Amino acid sequence: MRRGIVGTLAVLLVLGIAAPTVAASKIKVRPNPVEQGERLKIKAKDCISGDGYEAFVEVEIVAKGTPNKAPPIFDATEPADDDGTTLIKAKIRKAKYPPGTYIVYVWCIHEFDDGSEGIWYKAKKSVTVVA
Repeated sequence: MRRGIVGTLAVLLVLGIAAPTVAASKIKVRPNPVEQGERLKIKAKDCISGDGYEAFVEVEIVAKGTPNKAPPIFDATEPADDDGTTLIKAKIRKAKYPPGTYIVYVWCIHEFDDGSEGIWYKAKKSVTVVA
């Protein structure tokens, strides 16, 4: 069984087919903790357009423990910067962000010229909001 899995992974790597990367190191979230009234800066790295596709950075912020189908508190999609470091800012308003722990989700999405799309990577970081 293990040989079959190893063999399949080797074939996928040779063909250049891989599952989306989960990489927390691909994003920076500053400051952490963040005070209410400040801006949270979310930087996505290594998300750039290429020949035959456009790259977009999508960011969502949810309160820790929020059910999966609940709408995010913050949701933004921006075209990826040419230098591969896209910065998205979120204003941490008192009414929307009571003190507590939040999860920042980031996706680097590639939209191909043929109309299809794929996820290059997805990442998440915890952030603490303080009064």
